Amino acid sequence: MKPAYCNAKTRAGTPCRRHPVAGRKRCRLHGGTNPGPGIGNQNAKIHGIYCRNLSEAEKADLPLVGVGNLDILIRLGHLELKRLLKDQRSAPELDEIVTYGSGKRIIKRVVDYDTKIDRVMRRIAKLETIRHQGNM
Repeated sequence: MKPAYCNAKTRAGTPCRRHPVAGRKRCRLHGGTNPGPGIGNQNAKIHGIYCRNLSEAEKADLPLVGVGNLDILIRLGHLELKRLLKDQRSAPELDEIVTYGSGKRIIKRVVDYDTKIDRVMRRIAKLETIRHQGNM
């Protein structure tokens, strides 16, 4: 009887000839010690717009947002754009150097609002185009 091998593809394209980890199908080099994915989709919590806390003004605007079509994404894009424009007005113009009592100095970087605003506007334009094509 032949011994069981990992059989994952190596960089050379040949099957791996190492023995798998006990109770697994792969060797330790090819993920045999990985316990697998966690419970639930925890990665979805980090992306941004849906998990951020809404301001009071955005909470007031939320009932006006329709559900179930592209309009909600367009309206959320407009809310995000409104937030970015407001934050841009109150943001410092230059990088700020902060010195702490211990003598440690750090540079606080100014957020590149122009890039963020441009990205949101492109997303809104793309959604508007998709909505327009759907109405034809």
